[in-house]
Amino acid sequence: MKTRLTKIPARQHAFTLLEIMIASALLVMIVASIYSIWYSILKGSKVGAKVAENVQRARIAMKTVEDSLSTAQMFVLNGRYYSFLADTSSDKDFTRLSLVSRLPAGFPGSAIFGDLAVRRVTFNVEKGTNGEPDLVLRQVPVMMAADEAGNEYAIHLVRNVKFFRMEFYDRDTDEWVQEWQNTNQIPSTVRVALALGGPADQPDRPSEIMTRVVTVPSSAVLPQYQMAGAAGMLPPGMPPPPAAGATPINQLPSDQNAANPSRTQLPSILPH
Repeated sequence: MKTRLTKIPARQHAFTLLEIMIASALLVMIVASIYSIWYSILKGSKVGAKVAENVQRARIAMKTVEDSLSTAQMFVLNGRYYSFLADTSSDKDFTRLSLVSRLPAGFPGSAIFGDLAVRRVTFNVEKGTNGEPDLVLRQVPVMMAADEAGNEYAIHLVRNVKFFRMEFYDRDTDEWVQEWQNTNQIPSTVRVALALGGPADQPDRPSEIMTRVVTVPSSAVLPQYQMAGAAGMLPPGMPPPPAAGATPINQLPSDQNAANPSRTQLPSILPH
């Protein structure tokens, strides 16, 4: 009689509860690490993009100020329209500049005004929507400046301004002044400093400081040259011979033998 042997199936192994818990913990740690790295990269990208945007805005703001100064115009006979104003009475760190310029086509806001290239532009630091000081550009056609006061076309050039300072070279005293008192004259050289506020944990430390030295090529047009049809008037560039010891008629006393300052003569307008 033969005996039939029954084959016993091999024992099947499975994960224990402890092994499952360890594997789950390792998976959570890996996912958390990946998320932490991704979040750090995302946060760094946002901060970098914001800093780059602020720097680019500051450069555009400085270029806008340079363009305004380099195309400044002044007609003495119409001084009430063409006055050159620089004021720091409200805050020495925030200069308010207002002048008339023949602006280029690429100047911010030119598309709004079309062919009205001669406009009064005003740079002023004002409180923005977020409560931080913004450098604001306001502009209006020169002949409409009196009627549109307060309604000028405004552009917020840069936000979180720490200071916006200017100094003007006075040829009469051979010194730099923070306020330009001669509203019927255009300064020959202007130094501009713009600083942006720092991070929230260091609000008193500027994150970016930009300076420019702008040589203004134009000068005030004297009354005799605005009256081209008057008898005996000569065109610009052909002044009549002056009397003995007198100042030439087409030259202000402060312009004689005056030279623009070199960069080495420029005192610092940055905070110590």
